[in-house]
Amino acid sequence: IIIGSLSNWLLPLMLMSSDLIFPRLNNFSFWLLIPSLILMMMNMMLSNNINTGWTLYPPLINQNFITLNFIIFSLHLNGISSIFSSINFISSIFIINNNNFFFNNITLYIWSIIITTILLIISIPILSSAITMIILDNNLNMNFFNPLGNGNPILYQHLFWFFGHPEVYILILPGFGAMSQIMNQESGKMEIFSKINMIFAMISIGILGFIVWAHHMFTIGLDIDTQLYFMSATMIIAIPTSIKIFSWMMTLNGKKILNSSINFWSIGFIIMFSLGGLTGIILSNSIIDIN
Repeated sequence: IIIGSLSNWLLPLMLMSSDLIFPRLNNFSFWLLIPSLILMMMNMMLSNNINTGWTLYPPLINQNFITLNFIIFSLHLNGISSIFSSINFISSIFIINNNNFFFNNITLYIWSIIITTILLIISIPILSSAITMIILDNNLNMNFFNPLGNGNPILYQHLFWFFGHPEVYILILPGFGAMSQIMNQESGKMEIFSKINMIFAMISIGILGFIVWAHHMFTIGLDIDTQLYFMSATMIIAIPTSIKIFSWMMTLNGKKILNSSINFWSIGFIIMFSLGGLTGIILSNSIIDIN
């Protein structure tokens, strides 16, 4: 919702344009979601619905049901829609704003969309390749993930979480950009506190999101050195996120807090995000996470 609906609404306004650069591609990416939703709903309507969890792990996914193909085709259509939207957003930003694109001259929300679209374009093909291998395993008797044919089910986990962890930041980065715009507007200041550092913090979060995926996989038998690396890399993400929290607090500093829903939502967001981030630092420790 944040990257789709809000971006279609806010990006043209912030870029001072009447529409995105490819309106027909934008329309096509939306209508792809309809058959994707229909295929996903058909799985719940048919009797042979699969029970594999949301991660679709093999060998649980090794079932020759047609509903499995519906789910995978649905995910493919959703991924194509997301890639088309990402291409449209990033093209609109760089083409419409071509003569005025400076590092500090565009809003934080636009920066969040730039980083998010890059994450989507890189990560979605990884998931698409993984679920395509599942279809080939189940329908053409290939053995990418089947251990009986020298396949490796752990390979799927690596592919899935290489997509899955950047997806976390794909969901939250547009929210960071939106909250930065809201707090800047409500504070009455010219720009948010330490805008350059906020931009670098979002870029750092996007980069680090690609190198920490195996902290979801501590129980598969990773060696100590690998666990130590992913544990340390996960903790490092706390640095750019702390910069963002500090900048938000300093932006609101010196402002009279009015009894408005916007201010309450902003303060509540900072509190909830801070508490959640603290638990993430603790659970990034592999020993605590496993126990």
